[in-house]
Amino acid sequence: VVNYGTEEGYVSEQTKAYYEERAKGGVGLIIVEATSIDFSRNKCYIRQLSIDDDKFIPPMKELVEAIHRHGARVALQIHHGGSVSRQDLIPLTPVSASPISYKDAYLQYEEHGEPPHELTPAEISGVVQLFAKAAGRAQKAGFDGVEIHGAHGYLIGQFLSAVKNKRKDAYGGELKNRARFLLEIIMAIREVVGADYLVWCRLSAEETGLEGGITLEETKELVGILQDSRLDAIHVSGVPPARTLYSPPGYFVGFANEIKKVSKFPVIASGGIDAEIGEGVLQENKADLVAMGRALLADPELPRKLAEGRPDDIRPCVRDSACRDCISYTDTPVTCTVNAAAGREREFAIRPAKKTKRVVVVGGGPAGMEVARVAAERGHEVTLYEKEPVLGGQLVVAAVPPNKELIEQFRNQLVTQIQKLGVKVELKSEVSIPLIQEISPDAVIIATGSLPLSLHIPGINRDNVFPAEAVLTGKAKLGESVVIIGGGTTGCETAHYLAEGGKKVTIVEMLEAVAMNIMPSTIRAALLGVLAKCRVSIMTDTKAEEIIRDGLIVSDKKGNKKTINADTIVLVTGRRPNTELLPRLKELGINVYLIGDAIQPGVITEAMETAFSTALAI
Repeated sequence: VVNYGTEEGYVSEQTKAYYEERAKGGVGLIIVEATSIDFSRNKCYIRQLSIDDDKFIPPMKELVEAIHRHGARVALQIHHGGSVSRQDLIPLTPVSASPISYKDAYLQYEEHGEPPHELTPAEISGVVQLFAKAAGRAQKAGFDGVEIHGAHGYLIGQFLSAVKNKRKDAYGGELKNRARFLLEIIMAIREVVGADYLVWCRLSAEETGLEGGITLEETKELVGILQDSRLDAIHVSGVPPARTLYSPPGYFVGFANEIKKVSKFPVIASGGIDAEIGEGVLQENKADLVAMGRALLADPELPRKLAEGRPDDIRPCVRDSACRDCISYTDTPVTCTVNAAAGREREFAIRPAKKTKRVVVVGGGPAGMEVARVAAERGHEVTLYEKEPVLGGQLVVAAVPPNKELIEQFRNQLVTQIQKLGVKVELKSEVSIPLIQEISPDAVIIATGSLPLSLHIPGINRDNVFPAEAVLTGKAKLGESVVIIGGGTTGCETAHYLAEGGKKVTIVEMLEAVAMNIMPSTIRAALLGVLAKCRVSIMTDTKAEEIIRDGLIVSDKKGNKKTINADTIVLVTGRRPNTELLPRLKELGINVYLIGDAIQPGVITEAMETAFSTALAI
């Protein structure tokens, strides 16, 4: 779900623009997101689409036509959340196979209020018909097929999972009974749409980490039960459904490969698949088709770039889960860390500038490179100045910790794009006022990033004290035991890097928890998990008082002091905008723009957004 629909369940202009952009990019088949078959009991997201009434057919038809005119096919994923439907968004009590309240750590939902209502056999028949009617409406709207969402712990998955289905009737107990609900849905849909219409199902191969949940062996058995059900394919997923950069890419491919061994249906592989992995899946016959989600959020032109032999032009998904956090925690439309135009395809369309201008960009971090790229695409004459010998800014050090290889791919893609667009790049060049006066540009964009905040404690100037950047670039001379002052994202990732290198690491953080500047997604949990595995010590509610020769003196909330023995102290204590050029440039009367961390230190998403919007405004 990308949360681009209306709160009433209608397709919006934003929805159409998003999917049309992916169709333009060369996608063969688009599966439109989880669409509710019953808005009274099934709404998991505030802007979830609906197909539970004929009134939704006309706007759905417009969506289909927008996709079809670019040569892509389109299917609708029909969905019922069951017990994980949000009680704050629906008028009736959620339903499920059994009246079990539970917190699903993977779907990020927690039950509030009364337990779900256990569906009676008659009500089950009613839900079956809701699925069938939804499929019929999708067919009338012009969709080329439907995907039954039976994965990710939603209603069908609740019937399939022995830990969530405790029924004693014909829909509970052994697997063939737990599969009855799904089989009835498939048969009812076939009666409505006919034999030739495409119908397939998405299944969780495994509920990883959920004791008593669905196992791979059960799913292989389920596929056998479904063999005569007249499905056209099996789309293989799992729980948790969207994993982070701490999981290997292509994380469900092994499941798809195992299910393909027992399936007479074509198998669709999914799960962190990029272009290279997808090609490998097909070449090695691990699946018949590959599905991509976040990769196409990052770059909707991925298929066309591949077809044209331009893999270096593909912008990679960095798998930081920012997109998932939008829908899971903030009820906001999905955004993408590396693609500011995601969800704003029309607003952020790149069009030629009315007048070509000379543009100077000061700083070659992600914001500086992105603003240079978009400005150059619009036809401006762009020169980028970077004081370091390489482009990338904070991306250079951000790519060093374990599991951050995708950051380096992202940096390389940005560098490639500005080179291809003819942006003049001056490395190891500091911008001065006389230089700007000599160039006399039409616009100067300050993308100078941020500077470390000063920490005023005794001993800060000792020769065993280093900033995190010096550690991650190999410039710091480290001992065997290290204390990191500051437990934000950078502090935690630096700790991971050092601990994997064999160092004994302690994080000291003044707040009550570490990594608090990461949205509360699975990525934070994953990062804390790897720190625990690496035996990193974490001291929260703790203040650094003094750096001494043998370590760090700290105090707790009550003022009690202790000494942490350490050879090396690493500082990760926040940053401030670097705007030293701004007042002097303003005095010259030049059009000056601030972007990225030069406005306010933040995340890559914010840097890319300010860069893109600024380039469009020039």
